[in-house]
Amino acid sequence: MRVSADPIGGAGKSAGHVARHLAASPDWRGPWTLPLLMSRLYALCFLACAAIYALTTLCAIVNFSWRQPMFDQWRMYETFLGLPFPQNVLQLENGHRPIIPNLFRVAEIRWLGANQLLQISIGTICAFLTWLAIASTAWNTRTLPLIARAIGVMLATLGLFWLANARILLHGNESLHVYLLTLAVVGAALCTFEAKRRDSLGWLCAGTGACAIAMFCFGPGVASFPAVVLLGLALRLPWRWLLLPIGVLAACLLVYVLVLPGSQGVREMVGLRPIESARVIARWLSSPWINGWLGFSDPPVAPWMAEQTGTAALWLRASANRFVAFTGHDWHEWSTVIGLAGIAGFGVRCTVALARRNCSDRLEALLLGIGLFALATAVVIGIGRVDYLQQFPNETYSDRYLVWPSLFWMSLLMLLVRDAALLPGRGARTVAYIFCTILPVMLLATHSLGAGWGATVYRIAQQTSAQLRSGIYDKTHFPAESRGAEIERREIDLLRSERIGMFAEPAWQRLGTHWSGSLQAAEDTAVEVHWLPSIAAANATRPSAHIEGWVTRGIGGLRQRGQLVVLSDDRIVAGFAEFSFVRPNARSLLLDVPLKRGFDGYIRDYDSKTKYTLAVVDFDANRAFALTILPAPDATKDP
Repeated sequence: MRVSADPIGGAGKSAGHVARHLAASPDWRGPWTLPLLMSRLYALCFLACAAIYALTTLCAIVNFSWRQPMFDQWRMYETFLGLPFPQNVLQLENGHRPIIPNLFRVAEIRWLGANQLLQISIGTICAFLTWLAIASTAWNTRTLPLIARAIGVMLATLGLFWLANARILLHGNESLHVYLLTLAVVGAALCTFEAKRRDSLGWLCAGTGACAIAMFCFGPGVASFPAVVLLGLALRLPWRWLLLPIGVLAACLLVYVLVLPGSQGVREMVGLRPIESARVIARWLSSPWINGWLGFSDPPVAPWMAEQTGTAALWLRASANRFVAFTGHDWHEWSTVIGLAGIAGFGVRCTVALARRNCSDRLEALLLGIGLFALATAVVIGIGRVDYLQQFPNETYSDRYLVWPSLFWMSLLMLLVRDAALLPGRGARTVAYIFCTILPVMLLATHSLGAGWGATVYRIAQQTSAQLRSGIYDKTHFPAESRGAEIERREIDLLRSERIGMFAEPAWQRLGTHWSGSLQAAEDTAVEVHWLPSIAAANATRPSAHIEGWVTRGIGGLRQRGQLVVLSDDRIVAGFAEFSFVRPNARSLLLDVPLKRGFDGYIRDYDSKTKYTLAVVDFDANRAFALTILPAPDATKDP
């Protein structure tokens, strides 16, 4: 039986030493004693948790990543389409310089009709590569016991794939710049460790290059440089080597602040108010615990939390309210305490590493690098956004910031588990293992709620697509930054004129035209349709009708026949529908990729005297199949 190539398992060691080494070995083929069997089963439980979180998140991305422009993308398309290349990719974006992600966005506009799939794909690939780098490093740290290594894999999965981060994971625009950045940061930390291990300046050059990439992916990328410098100090790299990342940082800042367009906007964001910034930093870092539990107490951190009625949400709300009542302090106060505790714990751990002037293995170096980056990001946010976050305090815990604090706590918890596993006593190790057993169970509720939120926003995106293709502008529910109806109409007209986004498929141009092709019954398909409240569209002479429905039979063949269209009784194309949800009352946290049976459809300038038919139409083949004649509207939901 192969024990290990490590000489610690040599014949000259005692039997007890060999047994301990077998328990810590990555090789699962040990003697089948009861303790080792229980250890392996316990490790398998953590790996199973990691698999569940990773697979459900992957399925959520495939099922519900948003295929339409959302939020500030509408404004960004004005820049991408209104300026020539390369000026359009160099512009300041809300204080950030996402130059490298912008290259992918412009390519997607040019060659893929802004269908969001390139951004979703690259962002998801980078997220999983980041996870693979962290998880594999934890799993291959052979000095750790099997259980600790399995916990490392699980914590890496929770840190990256917890669906409280659904906004980042499902929105291709944000996924692209965030996970390009995390991959660059992880690469920078690993390269810095290799520079020490191989005594190679070349590896530090590679790590510095990764920091430069991170800086021009998204604003927090600037924090990668101090993280590499501090990690280099902990690794005892030569001082003259560390002048490389410091010098490149200075050069990047000059370009960032003084050379590129919009530099004045960057300088105006900087404000030095140490006390206020320190409070913001602490609360910002606490956001995983607020979003994962305490923020559900009354009043909640986000309005949608109060609207949840499922078992998971009720449990979170009840337990959080009991904790707040028992301690006598609300979640705002606790957020400061939690954040300060995290900073203190990580500060002590960094001080130990700096005093030791070395990292004992690749895992420790990687975790220190990630944690230092997240902490430096908190400082950047605390200085650059202090005015905004004081004016809107609940934005401190916003899901658009959540990924960075999640990485901070992931690195801190993995470091503590690593340290506890290497201590000679069992007490610290037992506490760490018990906490890590509870953690995935605790986070599962918000993981499920995040999937549901993502599915809801996916439906909103598809509804917007169907509305705009049907010539309807619903200013009340338009999913973009609130900049006024005139600006939003201009943004819509821009996408329409450029034939991108929901207008990339040319069938929308047939709206209001006469259907002259064949129309026969789809006998192998059955659908159910209901009316929803009408829309007082700003650009319509009469209220526009809204229908929802789902395919009860024949969904596979239906998706291949064309797209859903509403025809009037005189065969005028009156509106379009888009598949927008799985089916009524379906779970959102899935381990499969089902075909979406549910759809939303719209009829512009609805006429109650006209009969309408829902059909699936192939405009290229000039062929249509009637699915159903729309029923008379419900009086309570008169369109």
